[in-house]
Amino acid sequence: YMLFEDLQAKDNERAREVYRACLGLIPHQEFGFSKVWLMYAHFEIRQKNLTECRKILGQAIAKCGKEKIFKGYINLEMQLGEIERCRKLYAKYLEFYPHSCHAWSKFAELEKAVGEMERAR
Repeated sequence: YMLFEDLQAKDNERAREVYRACLGLIPHQEFGFSKVWLMYAHFEIRQKNLTECRKILGQAIAKCGKEKIFKGYINLEMQLGEIERCRKLYAKYLEFYPHSCHAWSKFAELEKAVGEMERAR
């Protein structure tokens, strides 16, 4: 139904209400549904509302902190060229998942890509 309102009916306010209602029904302490968070964030990007998108992804990290959310948020900031935001997100990602080889290696790759070899070590 969310996708119908978003992509077919083109009723942006109604779609936003449906996304919020759906997220309000999910028991985030028991399980997180990262796909809904990411869909809602991408909806806001399509509305050219980057501030709201970032707010949604920040809430998603606070409420369920799934790796998929971190990866999606970091990917967005990389596409925007926001290296400092990526660094902060990787730091938070590693607080949640300190043993994630993926997170550590991607963080090092980021630093290497921007020429920060000391940081990459």
